Amino acid sequence: MNIEFLNSEKFLQGITAMQEDMNFKVSDNADFSVTYEESDSDILSVAIEGKTAKISCAEKVRFFRGLAYALKAFSEKNENFSVLETPNFTTHGPMFDTSRNSVLNVATVKKLLCKTALMGLNMFMLYTEDTYEVKEYPYFGHMRGKYTVEEIKEIDTFASSLGIELIPCIQCLSHLGTGLQWGFTSEIKDVYDTLLIGEEKTYEFIDTLLKNVSEMFTSKRIHVGLDEAFFVGCGEYIEKNGKSEQKIKLISYHINRVYELCQKHGFKPMMWSDMLLGGGDIENAGEDGVTEETVKGVPDGMQQVSWAYTLVDIERYRDFIAKQKDFPNLAFCGAVFTYLSYFPSYKQTKENLTGAQAAIEAGIKDVIISVWNNEAACPLVTALYGMQLYAEIDYTGKMPGKNADDLFEFICRVSVNDICSLEKADDPAQVDAISNASRFMMFNDPLVGLIDKHIDGVDTRKYYGDLLKTSKAQRKECGEWFAPVFEYFDAIVYALELKADFGVRLKKAYDSKNSDALHVLYDESFELEKRITNLRDVHRRLWMYYNKASGFEVYDMYYGAIISRCSSVRYHLENWFNDSSYIIEELAEDRLYLWSVNNLNHPLACNSFYRFGRYYTANVFAIRYRAHLFG
Repeated sequence: MNIEFLNSEKFLQGITAMQEDMNFKVSDNADFSVTYEESDSDILSVAIEGKTAKISCAEKVRFFRGLAYALKAFSEKNENFSVLETPNFTTHGPMFDTSRNSVLNVATVKKLLCKTALMGLNMFMLYTEDTYEVKEYPYFGHMRGKYTVEEIKEIDTFASSLGIELIPCIQCLSHLGTGLQWGFTSEIKDVYDTLLIGEEKTYEFIDTLLKNVSEMFTSKRIHVGLDEAFFVGCGEYIEKNGKSEQKIKLISYHINRVYELCQKHGFKPMMWSDMLLGGGDIENAGEDGVTEETVKGVPDGMQQVSWAYTLVDIERYRDFIAKQKDFPNLAFCGAVFTYLSYFPSYKQTKENLTGAQAAIEAGIKDVIISVWNNEAACPLVTALYGMQLYAEIDYTGKMPGKNADDLFEFICRVSVNDICSLEKADDPAQVDAISNASRFMMFNDPLVGLIDKHIDGVDTRKYYGDLLKTSKAQRKECGEWFAPVFEYFDAIVYALELKADFGVRLKKAYDSKNSDALHVLYDESFELEKRITNLRDVHRRLWMYYNKASGFEVYDMYYGAIISRCSSVRYHLENWFNDSSYIIEELAEDRLYLWSVNNLNHPLACNSFYRFGRYYTANVFAIRYRAHLFG
């Protein structure tokens, strides 16, 4: 459709960037017109009469949310439409994890920024532990797909054209295992992933990080991390200073030093609040919450970001936020659950939206939507529906409903039902529980079988066979940008049809000395290799479409391990076929539960294990980290 934009010059760069994706063209010879009316009110007003839309707002990004409403109405030939919305939050937007092997490429980030603007969210973070360029430290982020200075500046400029503040999000204490693996960090490292507090060279290092960040970003706000520093003071610190009796004093000292450096570079910093609340045990913090002494030990200008992703009940969120009420200018962080499996859990995401409601009640004005990506299995573009849900709460103050779904489908050109159906890959037991079954069944070793006891009794072959057929039959057509996600889903389900219970069937056939069944499994192992190879190829295409290339070598290793173990299965079976007294030692052992199944709806209802090595082998699997810290 051709649209004429009036009084909209300051939005033109952003409008132009959205044309192709949103199926319209800027033209003076137009079918429709959009007029911007400047306002000094927080209210977003959109009014459509006939083929004319008027958008009134004060903040730049809200124009683009208004534009989404207008484009939707035009496309539906709705000639009588109006909406008034007053946002509850001052700063609101996503934080995308680009540090757990997959680094979103610039084209993907720009597309995400366009969608973010159309939702009316005005903030965007790229979570970068060591995936940004620091010229003084060439090893920092080496071979990790880090963003260059030029790339960050390009993204920053693009975000600004949409009215979005690109806020740097880094780490200045822990979560730096990949950054600290190099020799140049030996004098600033406490334990494998944590900086050495009190060492002056540590603060010279942080000073350099902040200097480089300040030259890349135009925002004067920064997120400096400081979360989950569980081993602070437990390594080299003890060698230098002896054991610290109070970890909170160490943390407070470090916070003040980091704050001083932020001020030096003109930053207004924020940090995660967990280490100040029960030493990181956020869900079980003391009755009275954060102590007065702790609050006094932290600079008022260091904004605290409260996060607890699994509380679900609004009363628990109210209590959790109340425990931190003495922190000035408290912010809140919710989550789209992208970090446990191949696909997001929207069941859990929707349950945890109550946190945003509690934040509104508490008068919190700054809200972050975290999109974590532990081990980089989930395509992060699938988080967009969660972002739309949070945007709806922001603009309406209510739990999201049909309006959010309709807007998402229009903005993203994909069905809500199709996106939410992705998590069916994690529910082969059909118990409607939170799980990451697709991931741990995929990497469950067919001979070792650490997950076998959890799978036994579930007809995974029928479930995944039926799921593949029904999903394809029911799926609506989506745009080019989401097509790789569904190809990936199909490849995973196709592989799991054979893979999920392969080890269970292998163990049972071996125990019963069922030669016919073992011959069938021998032949099936070749087909399984083909399906895993297909999944690897599909995953690689998806990865290269959305991400930089770095990091996929890890998944080449994972998939290669499964294929290699199929060969080992055949090796042992060939020996058994030749001599039935041959003992396949792994299959001769009893199967045990890998994790406790108490209080679970089903043994497959687990959401705490996501590391490949933990469910692949019971033996040492420490590629980079010290074994006793890897978990």
